[in-house]
Amino acid sequence: MIAEIIPWLRGQVSSERRFVGTVQDDPKMLRFAGSVDGPRLANLGTSCPDHFLRTKIKPLFADWNPETRDVEALRATLAEGLAQYRRDYAAYYERCRRPGSPPMRDPNPTVVLIPGLGMIAWGKNKSESRVTAEFYNCAIEVMRGAEAIDRYEAMDPQEAFDIEYWSLEEAKLRRLPPEKELDRQIVAVVGAGSGIGKATAHRLVKEGAHVVCVDREQAAAEGTAREIVGRYGEGIGVAGTGISNCGPAVALACDITDRESVAGMLREALLAYGGLDSVVVTTSANAVVAKKGSIAYDTSKAAANHLVRELAVEMAPLVRVNAVAPATVVKGSTMFPRDRVIASLAKYEIPFAESETTEDLRGKLAAFYAERSLTRSPIEPEDQAEAILLLVTARLSKTTGHVIPVDGGLQDGFLR
Repeated sequence: MIAEIIPWLRGQVSSERRFVGTVQDDPKMLRFAGSVDGPRLANLGTSCPDHFLRTKIKPLFADWNPETRDVEALRATLAEGLAQYRRDYAAYYERCRRPGSPPMRDPNPTVVLIPGLGMIAWGKNKSESRVTAEFYNCAIEVMRGAEAIDRYEAMDPQEAFDIEYWSLEEAKLRRLPPEKELDRQIVAVVGAGSGIGKATAHRLVKEGAHVVCVDREQAAAEGTAREIVGRYGEGIGVAGTGISNCGPAVALACDITDRESVAGMLREALLAYGGLDSVVVTTSANAVVAKKGSIAYDTSKAAANHLVRELAVEMAPLVRVNAVAPATVVKGSTMFPRDRVIASLAKYEIPFAESETTEDLRGKLAAFYAERSLTRSPIEPEDQAEAILLLVTARLSKTTGHVIPVDGGLQDGFLR
């Protein structure tokens, strides 16, 4: 059920800036979120400055009966709770501010507790949301220990404010490096195990995105995710092994011809990061160029082009939907195993030797395709990745429902 609520909740808490989430639904957290004293203790606030600088002065505790299993009732409860939380935070700021205090920061909670579901912690990236979760776990242990002896007492609100808005803390925040272009964003890359998908996953992570590496083969998805982790650190998430503790990449297997498999992949992606931000479809130059012997492929790509337009209409104004249309990409593609490359070379009467490596043979075929374009240059996975990057950033924030050709300039593919 948490997968049903978390993308909506992410949208609500991201009213000022996007957040990335971490879910904790282990027995310890479920026990606290479902306890009689949980709401009282949570509302008192935290007792340690190290805690509330991450978790804010208190979390949002949903007043919801989990036995109902009513998602709409939970949304209504959370919406009301969030509105009250923001009002309470603004009142706390106005009550405690001093002359010269920095402007009020984001009034949204970074910790949300839901009976029966557990905790969702938020941060600007996965690492920060995991740390936020860890700090609130520490806060719970402080509460538990204090209540075992006597009664838990939180920090004085004025003292807490003076620490939260301390001039040195503000100076530290101002010295943070500028965020990358895709920081706070979550992207699922289907086909990330090779070719265009692998290049796209690496390109988006480089700009700060969190990437769900999806491939039909689990090993291929994990291979790309491990490459990303090797470059940027932290662990990867794998379905069934504590996926919510992942770092900048998560690896998921998915058969896109199977609805249940797709639904399962999306559920795991939501649990890993809290939502998804981009829709970019890969179609093909073949969508507008008819040729003999490719009826099924070309027709399906033409349908994909129109699907982009239909989805752009259906999902507006919250979601932009665009596509890239590559010409034939040979390099790194699993669609071009050695035997197919040799068959194509023979078909086009391109000289080759059986002793040549597969990559050398692919290079010859790519060069042949390049000569049919206006730019006379091979189309590579990295070219598609750059176009996809452009579409998921804010640079083309006013573009939706369009297909960008990345084909080297195919006259037959010109729009008409």
